[in-house]
Amino acid sequence: MLVDSKALSPTFVDVDWICRHRWKAGDREIDRPARIPALWIVLSGAVQITIGGHRWLVKGGQVCWSVSGHRDIAVIEDAEWLSVGLRITGLPRVSGVLAKIEPVCWVPSADELVLIQGWVTQAFSIVSSRLPKFHMSGLSERYTRECLSKLDVGTSLVVNGLGSALLGAAIPRISRHLPLLPEWLEETIKQIEESPCMPVTEWAKNAGYSVSQFRHLFQTHLDISPRRYKQECMFRRACYLLETTDLPLSSISGELNFDSMASFCRFFNQLSGSTPTHFRESAYPPY
Repeated sequence: MLVDSKALSPTFVDVDWICRHRWKAGDREIDRPARIPALWIVLSGAVQITIGGHRWLVKGGQVCWSVSGHRDIAVIEDAEWLSVGLRITGLPRVSGVLAKIEPVCWVPSADELVLIQGWVTQAFSIVSSRLPKFHMSGLSERYTRECLSKLDVGTSLVVNGLGSALLGAAIPRISRHLPLLPEWLEETIKQIEESPCMPVTEWAKNAGYSVSQFRHLFQTHLDISPRRYKQECMFRRACYLLETTDLPLSSISGELNFDSMASFCRFFNQLSGSTPTHFRESAYPPY
């Protein structure tokens, strides 16, 4: 499944956590289950990842797209690697299944390796220089989502921008491993993107399913509920209008079928942690 560039926009990538690992041969850890996919770049040594009885060996100079679930991580040779958790929205054809595929490991070209290593290293350096060490053990130095939320807006944009660049570098490698979506779901996604305010009942009717069947199948394929995906589409539409137009908030809330501007502001704050006004001002700071 190759991803069309049109399917990538608008896409939001938030760095959910970032970590530097320096482990000795023989070190081992079983991760708790995680729903956020992660990009690893092994700088030196060799790391073995075991998921569901299947093993992958990742060596220095290799990149790995790691997945959710219980991961048994064991170091075969003294190793150093960086990992970044990426929370992805706005990529409907693949975002739900990105966390479900088996790990994808590859040896990048020399130029690709320089870029990926540079982006991850830069993101980690920015975070570590601005925040106190939130979680550190003999194995890893980790900055969690709670910690990253304390970054100022400008720094957060830079870090998440680097996360977007990492996803862009990984997509050509991992997209071929993604399953095809059924035709009715592809058509439904187009409808949702074009008319995010349409009720779920209408999408189910157009797809030829009962509402309960539709919700179950949608969740199964994309790992997100229709209601949540509708909210994300409305949020992206709101962000687009705030960034690219001078429409007053009352007009934007009306276009998105909110009962009032107050309900729109509450919705926006719930999804972003920011007010629409602050978001617009951050996008276009005064000179």
